[in-house]
Amino acid sequence: MRQAKEGKPLSEKHIENLSKAMIGKNTAGRYGPLNNFFGKHHSLKTKEVLSDLKKGEKSPWFGRHHTKEEIEKIKESRLKQIIPNKNTKIERLVFNELSTRGYGFKTHYPVIGQPDVALPEQKIAIFCDGCYWHGCKEHSKQTDYQIKRQERDRQVTQQLQEQGWLVLRFWEHEINANPIGVVDEIAEVLR
Repeated sequence: MRQAKEGKPLSEKHIENLSKAMIGKNTAGRYGPLNNFFGKHHSLKTKEVLSDLKKGEKSPWFGRHHTKEEIEKIKESRLKQIIPNKNTKIERLVFNELSTRGYGFKTHYPVIGQPDVALPEQKIAIFCDGCYWHGCKEHSKQTDYQIKRQERDRQVTQQLQEQGWLVLRFWEHEINANPIGVVDEIAEVLR
C-alpha cells in the first residue's frame, strides 16, 4: 500500500496477494466504488467456482451452517473479546467511589454480559443500567427494544448466577441521585 501511495506501480504478485487478502471483505466504501482488486471484484479462481455452481447449490464460502460445537466455540471467543465501551457517566461515578474507598475491581470483565464493574475474586458482577436503554419503568416508555433488552438482562443475570456470581443491578436514576448510597450497598455485600 505504501508503494501505491508513493505512486509506484504494484507488481502483479503484490496485486494478487492483495486480492486474496481482501476476498469477502467489503471495502468498497473505503477505497472507492470502482477498484480493481477490492470490494466486489473476485479473483479468477473465485469467479470459476461461482460460475460452476448450479442454481440453488450452496457456495463453499457463503451460507455455511455451523455445528453446535462450533457455535459454542464462537460464543466463548466472543465473550473474551472486550467490546470497546466508552465508560458512561454513571459507570464513572461508581468507579470513582469504589476507587476512593480502596476496592480493587475490573471494568467490563470478560464473562457473560460483560459487567460494568466486576470483583472477580468475590465473584460479584455489577451492572449500571441506563434508564432509557434498559427500560426503567419510572423514566421511559416500554418499547419493543427495551422489552427485548430486559429479557436479555434477565438471561444474563440467570446465567451468571448459575456460574456462582452474585449479580447487582443499579438504575441510572439511583446512581445519579446517590452514588455513595449505591457503593454503600456494594460495600455491605462485600462484608
